[in-house]
Amino acid sequence: MNTVLLHLSVVSLMIIVRVLFPLFAAEEGAAFSFIYATTEPIIMPVRAVLDRSETFSAIPVDFSCIFAFIILFFIKGLLVLFV
Repeated sequence: MNTVLLHLSVVSLMIIVRVLFPLFAAEEGAAFSFIYATTEPIIMPVRAVLDRSETFSAIPVDFSCIFAFIILFFIKGLLVLFV
């Protein structure tokens, strides 16, 4: 159980780093490639759902990282609450 919570926490932190990384460094290199490859399988389904929505498809800002982070936050909360 602790391993799952730790994994979810690490992935949540990596999503935050993914959002902030381009502000401070170039989007090239091994570090960004690793973070992108690790978080994209989580963010991609969220982005696909948001793209189907008329509200979020018209906005030029990508909210998928924010929603993925919120979903992971709720999953961690439910795991702590029920297990």
